[in-house]
Amino acid sequence: RPVPLRGRLRHRNRRPGARAHRDVPLQRRQGRRRAGGLAARSPGPEVPAGDRAALLATKGGEYQALLAQMVAGRVAEAMAEWTHRWMCAHLLGMPKVSGVRSSPGYPSLPDHNLKCDIFGLLGAPSKHGPLAGVSLVPETLMQVPTQSVSAIVLPHPEAAHFTVERIGQDQLADYAARRGWDIATATKWLSTLVQ
Repeated sequence: RPVPLRGRLRHRNRRPGARAHRDVPLQRRQGRRRAGGLAARSPGPEVPAGDRAALLATKGGEYQALLAQMVAGRVAEAMAEWTHRWMCAHLLGMPKVSGVRSSPGYPSLPDHNLKCDIFGLLGAPSKHGPLAGVSLVPETLMQVPTQSVSAIVLPHPEAAHFTVERIGQDQLADYAARRGWDIATATKWLSTLVQ
């Protein structure tokens, strides 16, 4: 189960009544329990990305390589958006898309290790994948292909993205304890946030 990390929030980005990820309640809606979801999407090997884009660049096709990477990224994002819409409509019976789709490593979920949790909960053969055409590099948890999306979907109308900014040593120690890590491991993965 992912463990949320809280820091100071940028209040100028906050909508009145908006809730952070961990504050979104699992409410009943029309007799169904409202829940969240997990997703991992990749444009797949058919879309020229990664090695193929590098090959195009070495043959003088820098523009084609850039286009290939751009298209692959847009395809992955479109697939993630479709998954979000499908979850809202078919699993939760919601008439319109609402909520957020947050990816680990971004400001609202800065811990890249949440990707391993997502992969594990979605049934990947190992915590580094492969899952839906996506694998994780063990040392950095970078997704391969890089134009892939893994996310936590919270389809609640009051859910919003927040930026986790600097955290103190007390918050680092608390997060490390909840994740089952020592302080050195927590500092490694959250180094950009630690004061």
